[in-house]
Amino acid sequence: MRLKDVTPNYYTNKIYRGKYKKFECRINYSSNLDCWYYCINSKDERDIRYNSLWNEIEFKTQEDCIKGCQAYIDEVVIKNAKFS
Repeated sequence: MRLKDVTPNYYTNKIYRGKYKKFECRINYSSNLDCWYYCINSKDERDIRYNSLWNEIEFKTQEDCIKGCQAYIDEVVIKNAKFS
């Protein structure tokens, strides 16, 4: 997944955006929590949204966060295919 830095100049946190299998992904670093987390949005009729902090899933490195995001999307795509 290719990421683009979309962090505003005045932020102490970092925000990156990317796409993976038609999902919009946001990889975030929180300086308050000292961790990385991800948010996804399907932006289509499936209307799937998720934030890893909802389940208290935090990552120590950006690479681990990206892998976690991709793994979650792969899992959701497989589940969604079974229900279709």
